[in-house]
Amino acid sequence: VDAPRQATLGDKAVGYVVLDRDHCTAAMLRGLEGFEKLWVVGVAHLNDGGFRETVLPPRGDERRGLFATRSPHRPNPILLSAVTVLAVDLSLLRIKVRGLDLLHGTPVLDIKPYLPYADAFPQAKAGWVDGLEEQHEDDHDR
Repeated sequence: VDAPRQATLGDKAVGYVVLDRDHCTAAMLRGLEGFEKLWVVGVAHLNDGGFRETVLPPRGDERRGLFATRSPHRPNPILLSAVTVLAVDLSLLRIKVRGLDLLHGTPVLDIKPYLPYADAFPQAKAGWVDGLEEQHEDDHDR
């Protein structure tokens, strides 16, 4: 199954998060139109449940422990996607978003507003990925 990888880095796929009318109301969407970013929590419903303890990430040439990567094939099929809000439609119970890296029909468990003061850690270390970025910078200096 092909889903966009790291949607914030790619072609910025546009899609909709559609709420289930049996469990949600328009009132639950009120106030979202003022947010630029949302977290969307979903389920990797098409994964077959298989995963490997180590994976070879797209960036890098060394196998890493599953939990040190962002592989979608995991013991628990929970997905986390940061998206940009383009529009909120209260009558259709849907949110138009950009940067969606979920497939059509992916069950959405929850939606939460992205709060820069609580969700952004620009100085956070990124483990082995930081090493790749340093190596890339060294390659450009040659």
